[in-house]
Amino acid sequence: CFTSLTKHDEYRNQSTGRYSLTITISPEDAAALEADGVKVKEYEDTFQRKFTSKFPVEVKVKDDMGDLVDYTRGEPPRGAEVKVMFTLGPEGGEHGTPTYLDKVRVMEDTDSDAEAEFADD
Repeated sequence: CFTSLTKHDEYRNQSTGRYSLTITISPEDAAALEADGVKVKEYEDTFQRKFTSKFPVEVKVKDDMGDLVDYTRGEPPRGAEVKVMFTLGPEGGEHGTPTYLDKVRVMEDTDSDAEAEFADD
């Protein structure tokens, strides 16, 4: 996943005024979204969709006891498995139906640190 959940997303060094989350989705989920008029991108044989919100998004994770708690690690790292709750916006013509992000649950976290992965040995 690619995230901007702790600060507004940027495009060409300008704030979009929105929080965002882009995730890889299954072919079945892609087909269901497309049936609702949502545009889905295909990238390297996977399907992706970006979800946005004008407001801060609640991000939760289950702790060791199985209770839902606030996710306190900042942005979910690349490779984290997440579930999203979203609302479909009004049908959107050439841009398709928008998807408004409501909540995020981190299902499987990763300890991935891209800088560490590419550090010189």
